[in-house]
Amino acid sequence: MNRNMATHPKSVYVLSFAEGWGRFNYYGTQMILVLYFTKVFLLSNSKSLAIYGAFASFSFALPILGGLIADKLLGSFRAIILGIIFSILANLLLSFSIFKLFCFGLGLNTFGTGLFKSSCANLIGALYHPEDIKRTRGYTIYYLSINIGATLGPIVYGLISAYYGWNYCFYVTALGLSLGLFFLILNKKYLLQAVLAPKEKLLTLNLIPGLSLKNFLYFILLLIGLLLGLPFLFPEIINPLLISFTILIFFIVLFITLKHPPAEKKRILAILILGLFGMLFFAASLQVGSSIILFINDNVHHYLFNWNIPTIMFTSLYPLAVIISAPFITVLWSKLEKRNLNPSTPLKLFYGLVLAALAFIVFSLAAAFAYPLYNHYYALGLIVLGNLFLGCGELVLTPAMFSAINILAPSTIKNSMVGLWFLFVAFGGYFSSVIANFSTQHISPNNLIENLNVFQHAFLSISLATLLLSFILLILVPLIKRLSDIKTF
Repeated sequence: MNRNMATHPKSVYVLSFAEGWGRFNYYGTQMILVLYFTKVFLLSNSKSLAIYGAFASFSFALPILGGLIADKLLGSFRAIILGIIFSILANLLLSFSIFKLFCFGLGLNTFGTGLFKSSCANLIGALYHPEDIKRTRGYTIYYLSINIGATLGPIVYGLISAYYGWNYCFYVTALGLSLGLFFLILNKKYLLQAVLAPKEKLLTLNLIPGLSLKNFLYFILLLIGLLLGLPFLFPEIINPLLISFTILIFFIVLFITLKHPPAEKKRILAILILGLFGMLFFAASLQVGSSIILFINDNVHHYLFNWNIPTIMFTSLYPLAVIISAPFITVLWSKLEKRNLNPSTPLKLFYGLVLAALAFIVFSLAAAFAYPLYNHYYALGLIVLGNLFLGCGELVLTPAMFSAINILAPSTIKNSMVGLWFLFVAFGGYFSSVIANFSTQHISPNNLIENLNVFQHAFLSISLATLLLSFILLILVPLIKRLSDIKTF
């Protein structure tokens, strides 16, 4: 084990293990969702895609609601435990091939994810002393586990569904989440020491004989999770619901921010500025699931030594690149730290955006080398290299963002700020789809050369736009550091 990594609190690895299963749950379910609805429930492609979009949007939008619940009602540890329990119950509902139960299972699964994600990320940072510069490396360990889950989820779900049946996918996930729950409970003592104590006096009040406020709250939250299955049953309400939710969250965050003193307001503003640029990174990087996968599917030969690589396997390149680059990034930060050259948090976000810009230059070259006169291995190699740049960029940017939130957010709203970051990621995914639709609108089914020109220019445009945004962030770095007013930031 790396010597520096060995100095991290043991609970970092426990939380990372549980989060790995959470990501396994999300990405595995996401990968088979459209196939499950079209093959098992015989739904139309359009309805299946609408439900798929709702699952992705809710999974990234709900952590801010989960963060507010953790901050104001449950406390971080209780929110994590309840979120995992809800996800386990959800997977058991998903294992039944009954449409209504499946939809309610999806709703409960997204709500469990919302309760779990923001509190887990916040608790990682809370395990470190406020001045401990190892925090960002701790988040790198945590983020590595996320991408292991993201890589293994689609692969394991694909293999299990092919050889044993769809239902066994959900049994495996429920078992893995249960293991994560077991280790979290074993470390309860250490995890509770790291966070503000929940409002025990309030939660132990008895509403009526035999029913405490805590148990009543658990029941209400379970009911909310199940009711979130209604948008999956009726996809036509998804867009109005998401718009209403976003407006509500905006006013809640504004109200909470105005209640804090001026110094904390400035730090919250710094988080919002960084979150905005993080959102723009994901607007570019999440092209891997839209325009890039469309480019690969229709314009690149998939053969590797006479093996026709399934297109879906290319979606694992991005999280796999994060896993591969994690040890190198960790060692790099460690060596720079010893020489007092470790970049500030805003600069790390700048480097992440620059790496994304380089990735899309490489993807543009891949489109250029996909012409029939070139060997298709050139294009495949460049696609792998582009994903490696993107993976490095995400590993540079996201742990730094988690660390920034943990350092800057007021203690009473840390979970909410982590949830707000996931909402930024959700918006990044939305803008990614807008960019993909705009950049591929001139694609013609039977004109390979014209299509390659379209993709080449689209990827180059994304690269130039991302590079421009990165330099705008670089100009704003002094302002962000003044707003934070923290030397170690």
